[in-house]
Amino acid sequence: SRCSRKDRCERAEEPQRFTMRVEQCVQLSVQPDTVSVTMSEVQLVLQAQNVPNLFAGVNCSFEDYVETEGHIYGGQIFCLSPSRKDVVPITQNQGDQRVIKLYIKSKETGKKFASVDLVFYNCSVHQSCLSCVNGNFPCHWCKYRHMCTQDASDCSFQEGRVNTSEECPQILPSTQIYIPAGVMRPITLLAQNLPQPQSGQKNYECIFHIQGNTLSVPALRFNSTSIQCQKTVVRHE
Repeated sequence: SRCSRKDRCERAEEPQRFTMRVEQCVQLSVQPDTVSVTMSEVQLVLQAQNVPNLFAGVNCSFEDYVETEGHIYGGQIFCLSPSRKDVVPITQNQGDQRVIKLYIKSKETGKKFASVDLVFYNCSVHQSCLSCVNGNFPCHWCKYRHMCTQDASDCSFQEGRVNTSEECPQILPSTQIYIPAGVMRPITLLAQNLPQPQSGQKNYECIFHIQGNTLSVPALRFNSTSIQCQKTVVRHE
């Protein structure tokens, strides 16, 4: 795949070997066009237009990371995405998504001659329910495990799976709370969607970060919209 004069293009007279108009350029699409980093060897289906005869076969090349065998059936190209192990160097430290070029590589010439974008997405980088479910990918928030995942079965309890922002557990904004130093006082917070701890799980606790120190106190969940930090004493140094 290169730009040249027709007389320098090998076998230019054969169908789709040489083009002079943009609408004759090779066009490539892939389904699915997004793959989770936790999924291994997903079947990809590529649809190519304006391609020459591919009788010699093709490979699928994921930039310069890995190649997989391509199989041609009924005008479509089938290949597998990289294994989970091979995905790691592609997506490591890349946030919640990494867009790479997926190339078709001719076995006849050894050249890459068409490409399409493929997105690897990583739900696990999201540390809050809202960022997890408001993203661009099919991620689930496990509210009992405080984690974002592509696989809904990772959530400990089915009722603990969240898919919309309206269902996210969260503490609601409130006015400033004043606590006299050295005085024990409970603190009641308004919330929404606070889950009831399940069998075998610990109850809630409130964690305060004060002047570089961490203070943990038991918390009482009244219902899904209210929680109270118990026996809170703040001492200023």
